[in-house]
Amino acid sequence: MPSVEYAKCRAIPKSSIWILIWFLIWFVLANFLVFAYLKSNYFINSGFDRLLMHPSDNELRSAIYHLKKDNNHTNIILLGDSVIWGVGSNYSKSVAPILANKYIDNPKIQVVNLAVPGNSFLDIARTIEEIENQNFVFLFFINPIRFNEEISNRNFEEAIRFPYLFERGTEKRRVDIKDCCNLIIPNKENEIVRMIDDQLLTLIPIYYYRDTITKIIIGLQPYAAVDAVLSRLRKMEWNRSETDRKNISKDKNIAPDYESVLFKDTNMYNYLATVTKWLKGYNNVYYIVQDNNLYKRNEQYLKNMEDILNLLPPEKTLNMSNKIENSFFI
Repeated sequence: MPSVEYAKCRAIPKSSIWILIWFLIWFVLANFLVFAYLKSNYFINSGFDRLLMHPSDNELRSAIYHLKKDNNHTNIILLGDSVIWGVGSNYSKSVAPILANKYIDNPKIQVVNLAVPGNSFLDIARTIEEIENQNFVFLFFINPIRFNEEISNRNFEEAIRFPYLFERGTEKRRVDIKDCCNLIIPNKENEIVRMIDDQLLTLIPIYYYRDTITKIIIGLQPYAAVDAVLSRLRKMEWNRSETDRKNISKDKNIAPDYESVLFKDTNMYNYLATVTKWLKGYNNVYYIVQDNNLYKRNEQYLKNMEDILNLLPPEKTLNMSNKIENSFFI
């Protein structure tokens, strides 16, 4: 007679069940607290003054989401590159804080700095399209330094800071970018994956605000914190005293001698020409052409500035491109 084998089922220990129950309770409670704290007044409660120097898509998405839902403020949104972000300066003396102080007595006006070092004109235009609020004021800063050939002639991965803005954009935008700038945008995100991701962002605040939370706690995105630590370790000279610093010669000329290139021959000019067409119907977008100390003020530079200004609506453009004295050239 064949032997009969029986499967033995062990009962789940009660302690494991209680651990699971308490985990769910704390998970729900943590999500509720994050939702209550950040949902009501995101820009104030998160301590938002600007995006991180290397922001993630998630951090920008959080800011855009709250701007789209904000019906209580007239937001003045600054969009530009490192100069407007505040690289190399005391942030309190940069554009955004100075502008915010002008309206400090008016709680209905809020200045939001969405500038990012290395931001492209394409990123700026898509950000405006994503927010799409006619009650806001968008300040589109144009830095002539970006027309330098080294910066201008980049591929999609180098030219675009926030790929998701384009992966989720319309087919027309994808065609426009390919035709004007010869940039190939990655395939659109799978609709099912996109729908699941959007639901997670809505239903699980900790997931939605994950980068904002780490920014509040450590001031960096997790990947940036790891990269910073590893970079410091790689560059550390273990046999050298901490007080033994390398001196930099003041007489050493570390700045290249730039002459003005022909802006019309660069990809950046094509980017700007394309996005100004996209934004033509936006009556609340204003352009500020910044000054710079990179290009010498010769006939070519003046012609370049004229070409840029011809792309912009004159009634909504502030031209600051010739305000720095020649003695300040690098």
